[in-house]
Amino acid sequence: MGKENKSRQARILGVSRQLLYYRHKKPLKDWELKTKIEETLREHPSYGHKRLATVSAF
Repeated sequence: MGKENKSRQARILGVSRQLLYYRHKKPLKDWELKTKIEETLREHPSYGHKRLATVSAF
């Protein structure tokens, strides 16, 4: 029954069944770092990649 439900859901949404099982693979640590980088760039848009790496403490 579970497979039928997934098949039906996928058909209704117009996507493959595989997409319904997809899990994002990036760890939470990467998302936190991305957020920190984006905040720094908003505050200091003129920073280049070297200064950004120093400030973000890669």
